[in-house]
Amino acid sequence: MILLLSSLSQAGDFARNLSERLRDAESVEWASNIVAARKLARKAPGEMATLMLDQSSIDLQSPGLDALVEETGALPMIVNLALNDVERVEREVRIALRRSQHQREAAVEVARKLLAGEIKSELTQVLLRLQFALHSPSIAAMEPSVKSAFEAAERIRERLQLPLAG
Repeated sequence: MILLLSSLSQAGDFARNLSERLRDAESVEWASNIVAARKLARKAPGEMATLMLDQSSIDLQSPGLDALVEETGALPMIVNLALNDVERVEREVRIALRRSQHQREAAVEVARKLLAGEIKSELTQVLLRLQFALHSPSIAAMEPSVKSAFEAAERIRERLQLPLAG
């Protein structure tokens, strides 16, 4: 969802027109002030992708605006409805949405690589400890290696947030 924050009287029509033009990408909602925008954001938590801020009608320095951006996690985008037509805003929104999508994909890839590295390290430790235990001549000598392998496996399970097998 895209939320247009503008106090201009024609902003509602602008939002409907933009929503029609972007129907394949995102829906567009409109709020006339920060309080209304926060109420909309609370009704649909996590759904707001972009927060369009009309610099011609709202105070961009408002502390409430900072809180709104932080609460929603939406990509803030400054537009000027007094100067720009819906076609130009549509182009800018599409560019911002593509950039946001690329950033999310890059962040997911980085997180995936970090997690894979951590898991690989833990699994290597498990395998080495178990290999040592298998080659130990006595059960007493195997205990520290098996315990260490078990603890490493538990850390992997916790990182992956997997339930206990039972």
